[in-house]
Amino acid sequence: GPAPPSPAPAADGGGPAPPVPSATTPPSAAVPSLGGGTVPPDSGRPVASSARYRPLPFRGSHRRSVSSVAFAPDHGRRRRRRTLAASASADATVRLWELPDGPDDDVGNGGDNNKPGEMTPLLTLRNKATKSTMGMGGHFGINDVAWGAGGGCADYVATASDDKTLRLWDTSRATPLVTFAGHANFVFSLSFHPLSYGLIASGSFDETVKLWDVRTGRCAHTLPAHSDPVTGVCFSRDGSCVASGSHDGLVRIWDVAGGECLRTLFAAGNPPVGAVRYSPNGRFVLAGTLDDTLRLWDVGRGSADA
Repeated sequence: GPAPPSPAPAADGGGPAPPVPSATTPPSAAVPSLGGGTVPPDSGRPVASSARYRPLPFRGSHRRSVSSVAFAPDHGRRRRRRTLAASASADATVRLWELPDGPDDDVGNGGDNNKPGEMTPLLTLRNKATKSTMGMGGHFGINDVAWGAGGGCADYVATASDDKTLRLWDTSRATPLVTFAGHANFVFSLSFHPLSYGLIASGSFDETVKLWDVRTGRCAHTLPAHSDPVTGVCFSRDGSCVASGSHDGLVRIWDVAGGECLRTLFAAGNPPVGAVRYSPNGRFVLAGTLDDTLRLWDVGRGSADA
């Protein structure tokens, strides 16, 4: 079994993180602090400029809560003038948005409700009942959305849903290309293989992680990953491993080829894990837990900094 947990380092005072230093702020100047007042010059403390980030005057909307958002990769088949994003919602839809370049852009054209700044979605993907879910009643919210990875795959999105399925969509159409069925409970998270269009990982409330072959629509591996719902999955940079997080308080690292658990990570008290992500260099795993903490794990050493 896993080694006994060691206490994670305590966060500094539990307050907000210090602001990020501004490249335009001279190191000798006193600047405003986020908590009011100023930071004295040469204090050694990171400083923030007086400029503030402000939301652009554009908005998109769903009919129920938004559960996930994702930017499209830059390597799509079609040349695009602007950035695309997808949003998933409990209203059983995914909406694709063309994002504005600045406050004077013309995408906020009033939308369906003729409200200034309201964006019209380029496409709405609707999660309709299938034969396997027809008798379950109600509608099925979408919990996660991800864009296809690898060259030529950025025009596809995958969704994870309360109807126990995943779906693969072509963004030029409004119907799914493939439906992946096999989980026994809500599918809460998914991740595309970073180098190949052909593999998707999913995490479910049935406590398993599944690896899916996109070409056949079949499950390639089922990993009996956890003893509570799986809330996050994420492939490593090279796609050789997948990390899973769960309400059982564990983060596990899996070998994709063999389905073997390579490492189990956990903090003192096993706080439930709500989200998990690999760092871009593949060395670290970041886990968000329900004790109000972020923990950064060095996957090679198995240690965490909170």
